[in-house]
Amino acid sequence: MIILIKAVVFDLGGVLIKWSDDPIWEYIAKKYCLDFERTKLRLDYLLAGPESGSISYKRMFKDFFNSVGLSPPRDYKSLWVDKFEKGAKIDERVLNLVKQLRKKYKVAAISNIENAHAKVVRKRGWLKHFDFVLFSYRVGTVKPFGKIYKIALKKLKVSPRETVFIDNSSKNVIGARKVGINGILFKNAPQLEKDLKKYLGFYG
Repeated sequence: MIILIKAVVFDLGGVLIKWSDDPIWEYIAKKYCLDFERTKLRLDYLLAGPESGSISYKRMFKDFFNSVGLSPPRDYKSLWVDKFEKGAKIDERVLNLVKQLRKKYKVAAISNIENAHAKVVRKRGWLKHFDFVLFSYRVGTVKPFGKIYKIALKKLKVSPRETVFIDNSSKNVIGARKVGINGILFKNAPQLEKDLKKYLGFYG
């Protein structure tokens, strides 16, 4: 039985948006003479709080610096928001793909993101290319937990088998597959175009 794909769902950071939190974690580790890998591990863990909307990014940093016995910096905005504003760039080839797909399919995005970074994304107009965008902090859950994918499916009014999900995180792709969604692990735009054709054939 052939299942026709009706919806394509993208991750934002690391797929459409060229961005990783690692440069911020690296900056903190270097400035405060901390081990980078331990710093990254701890902050990646704490980031689930702001991304699920349970705490602010300011609280996240306070908790982190308290946990390593250091006084928190005064200016959280320059550390978190300004660096994102300066570093986040759109992947034009992925954006063109989104535009092509939207002619024939429902196109949405699911992003693990907190409020301050989401405001930057909205301000830049990057969301207008999607039928809808699901921000984790707005729904109180994050990828790779099944709830967030199920919310997206309900909004799209499609079944898991009728959906393709794209993310640069293997654990998030696995999370989608556990719900029954077709998953593609993103590496770069040419690879994505090739992998999408396995599900969609030719598009645009």
